[in-house]
Amino acid sequence: MFMLGGQNFYGKIDRVPGLFYVATQFIHLFYIPLIPMGTHLVVEDQNDMALRRDAPLRYRTAKSIDFLVGGNSFRSAKLGFNLRSLLYAWANIALIIIILRDGYYLWEMWEYPSLTEGREAWPTIGQILACLAALWVIRWSSYASERRAVELGRRLGFDDATVLNHVHSGR
Repeated sequence: MFMLGGQNFYGKIDRVPGLFYVATQFIHLFYIPLIPMGTHLVVEDQNDMALRRDAPLRYRTAKSIDFLVGGNSFRSAKLGFNLRSLLYAWANIALIIIILRDGYYLWEMWEYPSLTEGREAWPTIGQILACLAALWVIRWSSYASERRAVELGRRLGFDDATVLNHVHSGR
C-alpha cells in the first residue's frame, strides 16, 4: 500500500547501535518530513528487547511510552525538541532531492545532447559527489559520544557498561 502522508521518525542522532537513538517525529507527505511533532528517545529492536538478558528492569516494566508510527509500534521516552535532529532530518531530505535533481539533469544531458549543448557535466557530477559526502558525514556524525550515550542510557535504565559496550562495538 502506498502512503501519501502520515507520521514517522526522521533525523536519527545520538545513535547507540542495538540499543537506542534520538529522533524527531514528523508529519510527512510522500516521506518528506514537514511538521515536527516532538523528539523521542527510541528503543531499537523493541520486539527482541524483553527477551534480552541485558534489558533493564525499567524497560521490562514498560515505564516508557508505547505508540504507533507509520504502522510500526515503538517504545520511547519523550524528550524536548532537539534542533540537531530537526536539522539532520531536513538536511538529509534536501541532499537527496539535490542528488535526484542532478541525476535527472545528467540523464537529460546524456539522452538529449542538443538541449544541453555547451554545458559540462563535471560541475553536476561534482555536486552529486559533494552531496553524497555530506550525507556520509551526517551519518557518521549521528553516533552518540560516550558521555551522551551513558546519559541517555540512564534515562532508559540501561547500565553504563552495557551502553559503553554497544557504543564501542557499533561503530
